[in-house]
Amino acid sequence: MATTSGLDCLGLVLNTRRAPTLRKVYVSLLEGEVAARDIAHKWGLTENAVNIALHELVRASVVERPLRGRYCVNMTLLALHLCDQVKALEERARRR
Repeated sequence: MATTSGLDCLGLVLNTRRAPTLRKVYVSLLEGEVAARDIAHKWGLTENAVNIALHELVRASVVERPLRGRYCVNMTLLALHLCDQVKALEERARRR
């Protein structure tokens, strides 16, 4: 089960100095399980840049590695993050 610190990581990871590459990698993974070389080819990135981004995302528990060389989004963490965003929007709407 994901923790609050995992939710914090999702926001932090996507707001780092490497955010554009991390976001491209993350968006690719939202389409399903994929290999680093496929992501690199799709976005015109080097495989090394994609591997660094994947390592960072896995370390933050935002992405999982079910098989060697294959990666996927941690859907539990994503769902919890989206629920938090909805709650924040509802709270903001109530204040108006």
